[in-house]
Amino acid sequence: MKNLYSKSETKIGYSFFLPAFIVLCIFLLWPCLQLLILSFTKTNMLRPDQAGKFIGLRNYINLYKNAEFWTAGYRSLVFTAIATVVSIVLSYLIASLVNFDFRGKSLVYAGLFLPWVISDVITAFIFRWSYDMTYGIVNYLLSETLHILSGPIPWLGRMDTAMPAVIIANVWRLMPFSTMVIIAALKQVPAGLLEAARMDGASNFRVHTKVIIPSIKAPLAVLYILRIGALFRSFDIIWLLTKGGPGNATNVLPIYYYRTAFEGMSLGSGAAIAVHILLFVIVCYYIIFRLFGKEAFS
Repeated sequence: MKNLYSKSETKIGYSFFLPAFIVLCIFLLWPCLQLLILSFTKTNMLRPDQAGKFIGLRNYINLYKNAEFWTAGYRSLVFTAIATVVSIVLSYLIASLVNFDFRGKSLVYAGLFLPWVISDVITAFIFRWSYDMTYGIVNYLLSETLHILSGPIPWLGRMDTAMPAVIIANVWRLMPFSTMVIIAALKQVPAGLLEAARMDGASNFRVHTKVIIPSIKAPLAVLYILRIGALFRSFDIIWLLTKGGPGNATNVLPIYYYRTAFEGMSLGSGAAIAVHILLFVIVCYYIIFRLFGKEAFS
């Protein structure tokens, strides 16, 4: 009788799972398969007569011979790693500060959500104005108020400052959601556990590193997955701020993909670049799963 009930529950579970799996196949797995097939073809919008012509691994071989592909991949790794770590660390610090009750807490929450609810276009406009040499607040604060700089500089027009400027804009855009997730996670940490650690003489630093962070391992793992996936595929803000420039200073893989597939009209080569973006995200997800352990996702 017990086995009969377990089989019945299994069938019910599959019946709930099947519609979601069908939707996943239609809108995710099938497009990914189409992308993979396209990467093995010589599809060029300037040569419609050769569309869909199978050429094997030629797109991938040409890609590996192109130094700009490796440089763009390196820029994407640097951009994703720095922006992910900075956004989550800052989110944790802010969440720890606002996790206490104080007057005006609702206004702070509203301010935290503001960068998340506005569009990427508005975000890019805000930061283009902020980085402006004549009217930008960043140059004014650093040169006129704090006297860190001797004069205003073109943040988005210099090879050495364009990438940090783009990273700051993306961190500002994505940090509010991470902060809210961590705030919700901190509220689930048992107060008795924190008091016991403090009674044992643990410092605030050890309380955070030995008690709080291990207790919110699962939300942090999910945040790393979301941030890495979003940042490695990031296109809108970078394109609106610099279009991959100056030179190729911010030409990350999504920008390189756009230039190859749509400006260069080579959809086959662009698909090969997109496949590498997808593979990188999958590998990162696997690494995070191994680092945080299965218990973090249970």
